[in-house]
Amino acid sequence: MKIGLDIDGVLCNFVQGVLDVARQRGLPDFPESWLDVDRWLICEGFHAIMVEVGGTAEFWLKLKPLPYALPLDFTPDCYITARPIESWVTQQWLDIWRFPKADLITVANPDDKLIHIKERSLDLFVDDHFKTIPHLRANGVNAVLYEAPYQRGHDITGLPTIKHLREIYEHRNTAANI
Repeated sequence: MKIGLDIDGVLCNFVQGVLDVARQRGLPDFPESWLDVDRWLICEGFHAIMVEVGGTAEFWLKLKPLPYALPLDFTPDCYITARPIESWVTQQWLDIWRFPKADLITVANPDDKLIHIKERSLDLFVDDHFKTIPHLRANGVNAVLYEAPYQRGHDITGLPTIKHLREIYEHRNTAANI
């Protein structure tokens, strides 16, 4: 089974990284934990920090994996991410945390993931962005939403979801039905 994975929100705790920057700067209106974030772009300042630090390798390399992301119980066919940073930075992060070796594809826009998923004939793609999954599924891709706290404030009704990557491993033979 050919599986593709997004990185931020699936393997990497990007949201906590932004919150940590906000806390270091003493900015108000930010929760301490990513578990308390109930919607994407929780405040204007969140987006501003994303834009400011998004181009710095230092920020990306300091991020930690999400709980239960390691060890990954399977080797994906590829990682496809819309990070606003050069691929070598993401590859270095994957290597630091010893994620399985697989091709890494960086796209400029989350919608561009579709092209690469189709080119690789992936059987399943896992992403945390609530807008990406309907787009992929409408275009014939078997995509599932990796559940995250920041999705609570958005309508994800009807989207197939998983709570842990182990669900893919445990249901490899039936994942086409997810």
